[in-house]
Amino acid sequence: MKRIMILSLCLVLLLGLFVPGTVFAATKTEALATKRYKGLKTGMTVEQVAKILYGKSYKQQLKTRKGSTVLKLPINVEDNSDGHKQLIQTMEDETKQSSPVRLMLQFMTKQKSTSYRLTTKVLFIERKTQTTYRESTRTLVKGATLKKGMTEKQLDAKLTGKGLGNWTMLGRFDTTSAYTKAEQKNGYSVDFQVKQYVFKVMNNKWKYVELMYDEQAKIYKISDMRTIKTKD
Repeated sequence: MKRIMILSLCLVLLLGLFVPGTVFAATKTEALATKRYKGLKTGMTVEQVAKILYGKSYKQQLKTRKGSTVLKLPINVEDNSDGHKQLIQTMEDETKQSSPVRLMLQFMTKQKSTSYRLTTKVLFIERKTQTTYRESTRTLVKGATLKKGMTEKQLDAKLTGKGLGNWTMLGRFDTTSAYTKAEQKNGYSVDFQVKQYVFKVMNNKWKYVELMYDEQAKIYKISDMRTIKTKD
C-alpha cells in the first residue's frame, strides 16, 4: 500500500519539477485541457482515455509497449509493485508555448495483468504572473486568517467577491480499479480529490491553498497552505 501511495504522490512531486519561467496565458488551451480533464474518469482503459484526449484520431496515439497498450506520451515514472504495473505520463500544451498547461496521468494494471486503467489525473495550469501560477480572481480580505480544516464555504467568506475564482490545479487519485474488493478492504488503494488555488494577500504576497474533498461530509476542506513571496 505504501508503494501505491508513493507512486500516486509522485504526480504531485513531478508537478514541482516543472516550475515554469515566463509563460503565455492560453485561455483556449486551458479550456480544452479542462474539458479533457473533466471527461476523463478513473477506471477508464487506455483506449477510452485516448478517445477523450484525441477524438477520432485516437488510434494513432496508441502503441504497444511490453505487451500493453499505452499512450504515445513521455513516461515520467514506471514501476511494478507486487505484479501491479504502473505508469505516469504527461500531456503538455500542444502549442509548445512554454507549456502553460500540463495534464499528468497515472495508469495501473490489476495484479499480473497487461491492461492499464486510469487511476490518477492531475491538471496544472500556469500563467504569465508574478507567481507563475494561474492566480485566483479573488483576494483574501484584510486581516483574514486561514486554518486547516476550514470548509470551502468558510474560505469563500474570507475572500472578496463570491466563489473561489480560478484554480491552478485539480487532482483525482483513485486506484480502486487496480485492486480486487478483498485488496481494497485490506487498504491496498487510495481514493481522494484535491484542488489548489493562489489568492493574493497584499502587494507581492500570495497564499497557496490546497483543499481536499471530504467524502463523508461531501465538501472540500483546507488541507494545506503556504505563503508565496515575489520580488518587488
